[in-house]
Amino acid sequence: MKRILLCGVFFAVVSALNAQRDSLQYAPGYPAYRVSQYDQLCSFPLPRFKPGNTLHRNFSWFDFMYMAYDYSQVTKGQTGSFVYPGMKQAAHAQAAIDMNVEMYSHWNYYYNIPTPTYNYQDFSRPNTFSGKITAYADRHPGMAVCTYIFWGAVRPSLTGDPSRTSYIKKFESIDPCAGDTTYPKIRIDGNAQRYCLQKLADALPHRDSLHKVDFVNENGEIFGPSWYPNGEGYNRDPRIACIQHDSATARVNRGHWQYTVFNAYKRRFTANDSFPAFRNSEFSFYQVSAFLPRYYGEYSEMRRINQYGRGGFYATPDFYPGDANHSIFDRYAAYHGLDCIAEGRKTEIALGDDYFSPFVCAGWFADSLNYRPAQWLAAMKALAMMGAEYYYPAFFNTSNPSVKMPVDPRGYMYQVVMPIYAQAVTSRFEPVFFGTKDFTYANEKGLLSIYRHQVGNGKNIYAIHASDFSGEKKYDAAHPATRKIVLDGERITVNFRPQGSTYIYDKSDSANVIFYQLDAWHENAHPWYWSKNFDFEAELHDDSNAVLLHTDRPAGAARGDYTDFTTYVYFTDRNCSVPLGYYFEPRNNDSSTYYVWVRARCATAGKKTSCSIFADGKKCGNVMDIQPGEFRWYVMGTTKDPAKVEAATGQQHLLQLKAGDSNLQVDRIILSTTKVPAEIPAK
Repeated sequence: MKRILLCGVFFAVVSALNAQRDSLQYAPGYPAYRVSQYDQLCSFPLPRFKPGNTLHRNFSWFDFMYMAYDYSQVTKGQTGSFVYPGMKQAAHAQAAIDMNVEMYSHWNYYYNIPTPTYNYQDFSRPNTFSGKITAYADRHPGMAVCTYIFWGAVRPSLTGDPSRTSYIKKFESIDPCAGDTTYPKIRIDGNAQRYCLQKLADALPHRDSLHKVDFVNENGEIFGPSWYPNGEGYNRDPRIACIQHDSATARVNRGHWQYTVFNAYKRRFTANDSFPAFRNSEFSFYQVSAFLPRYYGEYSEMRRINQYGRGGFYATPDFYPGDANHSIFDRYAAYHGLDCIAEGRKTEIALGDDYFSPFVCAGWFADSLNYRPAQWLAAMKALAMMGAEYYYPAFFNTSNPSVKMPVDPRGYMYQVVMPIYAQAVTSRFEPVFFGTKDFTYANEKGLLSIYRHQVGNGKNIYAIHASDFSGEKKYDAAHPATRKIVLDGERITVNFRPQGSTYIYDKSDSANVIFYQLDAWHENAHPWYWSKNFDFEAELHDDSNAVLLHTDRPAGAARGDYTDFTTYVYFTDRNCSVPLGYYFEPRNNDSSTYYVWVRARCATAGKKTSCSIFADGKKCGNVMDIQPGEFRWYVMGTTKDPAKVEAATGQQHLLQLKAGDSNLQVDRIILSTTKVPAEIPAK
């Protein structure tokens, strides 16, 4: 692989593209969007997950009622209120299903069912918005599905109780000093939520009887009348004097109190033998985390309320850094940046919780105020390097839709996909991710580096994140920064990109140190504008075959300088007959015809080598006369008459490269929609 401060094909001539760069950070047509949210999703380049990865699906916290609606048809009524034609009707429901299925099929999300708390009456009505979405899940019982619930909105009167307001809002219901710490009123809340969930289970007769829904998330955010929705809101409150008489244990006691209350509610409908429909469902609460201990409940107690996974319980902090006029690192008001997450992770890991699953949102404001796609992609990769296995991507519509239209989802569709691009990168270093627990974090004036180090059993491998947030308010990132990173005392120099860079530094064999990048194809732009070509680093093959790698650096390069390097696959007589495989799927409106270019060289002076190209098992042509010396680009066929690969859109295909002999060394492979791809520098 060769990368010399490249940032993407759009930024080759910086001075000529300053105006264009801003437009490339927004959805097509901004601010008068011209491509629907669904068409955007179906056109974005797909994430490149390593086949066979074991990463958890992502939990959508996007409300499909808002996200799947076509706001171009909104009008104003005679009273001045906004009118939404077709809202929650058949076409709208089908649009939501289509988007839901696309996110499930291509973006590693759960299929999302509208919240039972508000929609329990509609599940049995197949012509309603929620009923149609739920019926689809029942017709496809093999799909993994999720839903979210709202404790604060549940009505105990559903189960015959006189109260129409949830008891969690009242201090008397959670009073730890009142004598009955089984919290019977809270159990009534749980029974009411169980009633809503039962209505959902009844509408899913064909799904597994022990987990009608695979994953349930509780929004929470209420703990009595306190503004802090947790036990810390009652610090030094005389009403709970019985549990905080000793200052040394008061915080832990408050955390245990909160956990006990939450568990009394949760156990009414999860892990409950008397309610088998959700007995084996995964479950989590929002905002269970170790960061900001003055605000959040004691994590050592609260952690047990959440889902147990690989390496402990999974914390669920919110990474909501606010609007892009503020630093993405700091905390201000109720917004939390990357530094806050890093702080909390240290405590979580110390307690044995190696991985976590954050709620993430780049902003739910006007599009110009939200973090731009490249920044957000870099932030998602940073969270992954801190141990985020999966995400709860979210967007919130906080206004009254009758007086103010919701934010147009055509502007925030990039927020759906950026966490998934990041997770796909994680799949490429999954053994290191799950083979390590801790990380090292350094923020130096907006240049962020994070690394994980896997050692033992013959391994000495670093996974490294490097991103440049120094120009985050200007969106001017045509020139990535270079800086040294200190890895356990060793200094190396790497490129920091606005969209984030993820590197593997493999020192397991001291005689053959390997350095390569996992995400070079990611661009600093809205994904609508990313290249439609498929640019594969040879070392990032998709099959399970072991390959031999080597890294070259320019003559005279300083020790540890990896700002310019080439990592390539080489062959021996034993493995040259085994092809390298790369999966690709052309998206909607993409070309179905591709030209194949290979950056390669011959290992032996005075000789030539070759390779053969296959698509879906069928030979497409040869790349001939590959010369020794420097790596060069070669086209399949001839320059005058290049051969083609035909690949239908909307289907996954397998491209394979087979070495002609053991002299072949391969750096990159490009499937290009044009005869000469833009990724190849002009001579």
